[in-house]
Amino acid sequence: MKKKKIIYKFNNISKILNICIYKIYYISKNNKNIINYINKKYKFNKIFKKISLIINDNILNIYKKNKKLNNNNIKYKKYTINFSIIYLNNSHIYIYIYNYLKKNILNIKIDIEIYTYNLITPLKTIDYLISIFKPNLIIIDYKIRGYIKKKNKNKKINSIQKYISTKNKKIYDIFDINIYNENIFQTKMIIKKININKNIINLKKKKYNKKKKIYIIKLI
Repeated sequence: MKKKKIIYKFNNISKILNICIYKIYYISKNNKNIINYINKKYKFNKIFKKISLIINDNILNIYKKNKKLNNNNIKYKKYTINFSIIYLNNSHIYIYIYNYLKKNILNIKIDIEIYTYNLITPLKTIDYLISIFKPNLIIIDYKIRGYIKKKNKNKKINSIQKYISTKNKKIYDIFDINIYNENIFQTKMIIKKININKNIINLKKKKYNKKKKIYIIKLI
């Protein structure tokens, strides 16, 4: 029988990072262009470029699409989805932005999925994204799939928290759910204290008294 050849350089490893971000705002009733305001506030093209720099990869193409949904089953007055696909040399990124507007509360959900291949790791983007969006709630999932030669293995990961700065850790209550044998890691974060100035969109510059501020914080 012929001896089996061992493929030493074979590498089909892939890493999938999903960051689910929730940002909640209180707004006045007559702000009609609030969705446009949010889109301008978060300059996603700059965010795309920064992510590519962090993971040391080059952007090849960006595809964008916006969609408005009018559904009687949806209780929100405005419900829109914006999504982008960013193709890079050794990775690709999906970003879905959901805007829910009901009465005075705007709930923005941003799903960011980063797929990388070979030795490129997306974990370095986590702290940057937390700092940019300053979310009220964050759910982070990370998976490693495929096979890689032992000599080239990345350092063992015990927790996603390793990639979050001390400064950001102090702002949130954090806990992990990890399945080490399956290379699945999850971290959940909820903000400890709501800063009302960062969670109010006050385009008309209305002044709120103490009682009103307490009411707004409870709503958020």
